[in-house]
Amino acid sequence: MQNLQMERNARTIRRWTNEEQRKFKEMTEIYRLDFRSYVQHFPGRTYTQIRMNYYNQLRKNKIVETNDIRPKENFQPVFEKLKHEEPDEEIFQQTLLKIHTESRLFSEQQANQSTQFTSPALNSAKQQLLIDPLRQAVQEQQPINDMKTIHNLINMIDEKAMQQQKQQSK
Repeated sequence: MQNLQMERNARTIRRWTNEEQRKFKEMTEIYRLDFRSYVQHFPGRTYTQIRMNYYNQLRKNKIVETNDIRPKENFQPVFEKLKHEEPDEEIFQQTLLKIHTESRLFSEQQANQSTQFTSPALNSAKQQLLIDPLRQAVQEQQPINDMKTIHNLINMIDEKAMQQQKQQSK
């Protein structure tokens, strides 16, 4: 109750100065409707005061409306266009390859941090075996579009790496 009363008193005591209004307009271009970010630039003002000032300025001075408060209908043609566009297969394959290599590297890092011991030779063999099938798949333009194919590829790489390690240890 006391905080609410203090906020009411603070709102009625001080008017916004011209300097504060100028600074507020600059902040509006940066933060849009994120009023919590304004508070750090106006130490004597509360969140409610800043929000009320924004809507007063919007009503009185017709400040530029941001994308955040425009009606959704303005974007309907854009949404429709995006729905009907065909995705680029090459970009999809590149993105999938990037995700696969990142997930593979992440899983290798997790395996290295676990209690299992893996030798550097095994890691280098796995990396080499990972590069070759992926390069071959990209060159042959084989679609890698489902998780089952990716898991099969990873399992095949792991098996080949283990076989190479066994052969090197003999």
